[in-house]
Amino acid sequence: QDQITMNDYLQSYPTKEIEKLQWNLLQLDASNTMRVLEDIIEVMREERLSVACVRMICYDISNTVVRCFTALSANNSFVLPGKVMEEIVSFDTVEELLELLKELINDACTFLQKVKEEVKDQRIHVLLDYIAENYSSPNFSIDMIADHFQLSPSNLSHYFKAQTGRTFSAYVQDLRFSESCRLLRETDESVQ
Repeated sequence: QDQITMNDYLQSYPTKEIEKLQWNLLQLDASNTMRVLEDIIEVMREERLSVACVRMICYDISNTVVRCFTALSANNSFVLPGKVMEEIVSFDTVEELLELLKELINDACTFLQKVKEEVKDQRIHVLLDYIAENYSSPNFSIDMIADHFQLSPSNLSHYFKAQTGRTFSAYVQDLRFSESCRLLRETDESVQ
């Protein structure tokens, strides 16, 4: 009877918190990931959400965790065990899901932390190569790049700055400037 409506739920959906969860997972930061996860669960407990709303948020959290680890493990031998996957999608209580995710996050972060530098190096090089191949495309944008790499634009922007020390837009602007200079030097095209 005191449960909030679906409209209220959609307005208070923890989008930013799930983005923080994704960001911390991609950084293999288990302690901050756990903190964000517990914050999301605490907010769900405080709000009077329907069971359907709680399950929807839990499924989104599960999907975020699985997607991040799938992306991070693409170039190494970490594989999510089938049993863990079954348990994650068939949880009965929020507490059960929280414990499953804590165990998965700890195990996966510990394993993947060992190969973090290799993954980071490969990921940023793939990202830079993709930008170099596509920056002159008419529909080029940070949203397009983020979508291609299955990240939010915000997470991509933060990741790019952390890895290169430069903003995404400054990097692309420099690429375009360099290409313009090359074209002026090597072709007979007009400045315009």
